[in-house]
Amino acid sequence: MDITKLLLILLELATSTDKQPVETTAAILTPSADVCHTARHALSLIATSRPPAVITALSKEVARYNSVAQHQTIQHSTSSPLLKCRTEVLRIMELLSEKEYTNVADLMIPVGDILVHCLDASLLKHKSLSEIFPPITRYAFFVITFVNFYGLYTSMHYL
Repeated sequence: MDITKLLLILLELATSTDKQPVETTAAILTPSADVCHTARHALSLIATSRPPAVITALSKEVARYNSVAQHQTIQHSTSSPLLKCRTEVLRIMELLSEKEYTNVADLMIPVGDILVHCLDASLLKHKSLSEIFPPITRYAFFVITFVNFYGLYTSMHYL
């Protein structure tokens, strides 16, 4: 089974009801809210049981999108599936950074790729990465290395 396809489907299901308020205290959930809740739970379980696989799959999706975006024509613009589900992707990355510290630290470059892809670029120009995504402050050394590696120090503040 292709984990990337599975993650993209679950991300889409998890964010399908973002525009509608989801009341988790209700005894009976609507079918769409139940699907959303179940998909979020499944994503959390997959992410915590196989962090390297999830991080690598999301990073490959970022690389795939960037490659397609570089070679697209003006008439055929594509949007990233991860950008459509950015809140859920960031929730997963936050969960992993809190519960799977060593796995995130080992894969800091792919994690940085995912974060830079999903975070608002205009915010990165005006705020530090630690202000936008506080869980990353645990990895200050790795972030500084990542920022220096990619030359992003001109658009980011220090942690």
